[in-house]
Amino acid sequence: MLTVFEQGILTNVSKLVRAMYWRRIVFVIVASLLVGGQAPVPDRQLIGVVAGVQGSVITEHATNGNRVLGVGAKLYQNDTVKTREDGFLEMLFIDEPVLKLGPRATLKLDQLIFNPHSRHGKFAISLDRGIMRFFSGSQPSEVYRVKTPSLTIGIKGTIFDVVVRRDKASTVLLRKGAVTVSN
Repeated sequence: MLTVFEQGILTNVSKLVRAMYWRRIVFVIVASLLVGGQAPVPDRQLIGVVAGVQGSVITEHATNGNRVLGVGAKLYQNDTVKTREDGFLEMLFIDEPVLKLGPRATLKLDQLIFNPHSRHGKFAISLDRGIMRFFSGSQPSEVYRVKTPSLTIGIKGTIFDVVVRRDKASTVLLRKGAVTVSN
């Protein structure tokens, strides 16, 4: 059962979803411009951009330190994104999934491999804490994986929310489609 606070956060995330959904189209254009012609750098591969921010949000990377995130900021493989107590974040990735984070969330961008010509790849993220809403992208459903401290979620063309509490217990709320959950 979600607390009133967590339900309020999900309501705010829902409002952000409705307000920012059109940015997916803009992202596809921007991402193709950003990625086109750039040689991939291991560990610093561009995988997405920030589409919307409210409050305080940072990203941490072992070799490049911390960055404050704003709209249009680039997201790289192996970044860890953290929202503060007043932070909300919307991220768009090159294969078109949309992720929303609520306050006090910690999300690691583990791996994104995308080839638009073969439609095979991998999308793996780890939510250590907080609330997240996920909208799947253009890759086949079997490539998407979301890990939390207590479970792994397989995604099947879907929209769902995940809540990871302080005690690392996880709750999955399915909005549309299907998910598989294992621990």
